[in-house]
Amino acid sequence: MKGYKGFNSKFQAVSNGLTVFQYEVGKTYTHEGELKLYYSGFHFCTDPLDVLRFYAPSTSRYAIVEAENVSEERGTSSKRVCGKITIVREISAVELAQEGNRIGKVTSQRDFDCAIISRGASSIAFAAKAPVALATGRSSYAFAGGGSSMAITCDRGSSADARGQHSIAAALGPYSKAKASIGNRLVLAEYNADYILKDVQAFYVDGESVKADTYYRLSGGKLVECE
Repeated sequence: MKGYKGFNSKFQAVSNGLTVFQYEVGKTYTHEGELKLYYSGFHFCTDPLDVLRFYAPSTSRYAIVEAENVSEERGTSSKRVCGKITIVREISAVELAQEGNRIGKVTSQRDFDCAIISRGASSIAFAAKAPVALATGRSSYAFAGGGSSMAITCDRGSSADARGQHSIAAALGPYSKAKASIGNRLVLAEYNADYILKDVQAFYVDGESVKADTYYRLSGGKLVECE
């Protein structure tokens, strides 16, 4: 059975903040013993977007998996448990959203296609050609791949990514981060301990003083590289 699985930044499965298993792409794993949803066995989702309920897009990694010996037990989401799982290949948050084939809103203007996905606290917005990709909610992720486009996030712990030419990645929430390709710009906000906005700055990605495809956040009024 084809499925989808989330991991932390080190490709580990976590539960209640604790690492429970280390995975690698291309490997197959077998569980010996009882299969019990949420407790024992290898977990995955059949709906790609359900993965976001467990792994926020701004801090997580994702993969397509092949599951065998799948239990008939079901929860409130599409999460399932199996006795054997193969990590087929890693995919990006954008690919995860595309795999879902269930987008919250699609608009078309002048041959531009814009897809916005919102799933509560973990939302994704991706736009291959659109002028704007906007993601709201905590730990959200926005991706803009078209020219002269903007990827914007506006809540806590979110990330923005702009790849098209003459584009902007704007991370406007507390503890947020942004990255962009060469020639693009970053817009970052900084807040005080009471979550009151205290600074907003813009930076040009020249590939030297500001690296391309590297996450940055604003801290102490300065651009700081981060994971």
